[in-house]
Amino acid sequence: MGSSRCQTVYSCKNKIKNLKLVIEAQKQIIAVREAELKQVEKRIKEIEAYENSHSIEQRTLKKYINQDAKTVELLDEFEKANDEGIKKYSRILDTGAWYYTADRRYQFIIERLEGRKCVGDITMTNYKTRNHNRALIDYAKEQIKQFLDNNDVDAPTEIMFEQPFLIRGQKSSNRRGYGSEYNGNRLVKKGTLYGETTDYAIVGVKYIKWNK
Repeated sequence: MGSSRCQTVYSCKNKIKNLKLVIEAQKQIIAVREAELKQVEKRIKEIEAYENSHSIEQRTLKKYINQDAKTVELLDEFEKANDEGIKKYSRILDTGAWYYTADRRYQFIIERLEGRKCVGDITMTNYKTRNHNRALIDYAKEQIKQFLDNNDVDAPTEIMFEQPFLIRGQKSSNRRGYGSEYNGNRLVKKGTLYGETTDYAIVGVKYIKWNK
């Protein structure tokens, strides 16, 4: 610390001048960050207002996801924003029942991953091929059994998994080198590759009782 001390009035005044410049620059950075923070906080309120004014039913994209379903079209529709730039949908409900019992049928619920820790890993392609996703089916059955063993449920409800099951799929932004930047004909920033996917989460099932 002693070696950093100024040793003359001139050097001390010069150090004060430099420190003030640094402080002023930091104030400007802080002001910019505070403005960004206010914008983000405002955006959160706008999104919360949208979600509060639209039920989860209204924010659910209902699709029958079979082998003929086009993944890119499905996920592009799911990721659509309204005129205010807010995502219209919070989840996808696969209306094709993947599992039946004598009095129940189950439909998968898919949401954006948003940093959640998952189990498993399946592509949308394999998901659409019902016979090729045994790990998912076994995990879902285990979670359903655990729920039903501890709950007496007669009305349609949702069973949320302890941990979501990872599912990956392609949307348009995963294709054709999306995000590449060029300076003339020279590539300066490489975008995403055609084979890349976006992570989503199978968070649970909708559970529906058969009509008696």
